[in-house]
Amino acid sequence: MPLFKKVTRHGNSSGVILDQPILKQVGWEPGTEVEVNVEGDADAREFDAAADRVFKRHARSLERLAK
Repeated sequence: MPLFKKVTRHGNSSGVILDQPILKQVGWEPGTEVEVNVEGDADAREFDAAADRVFKRHARSLERLAK
């Protein structure tokens, strides 16, 4: 069964919030590192750099959101 979530604005970035039951089902907890693959014309290096900046800058907030 597909699950649909909205991309929401978080400051200068955007994100998808995953509910606690989903996180438990996939075995993710705060601090879990996940791999994101981008298909198409996106420049992976630019995406990686932007993701790193977001994760470093908002690590505490992301951890709280994951709880």
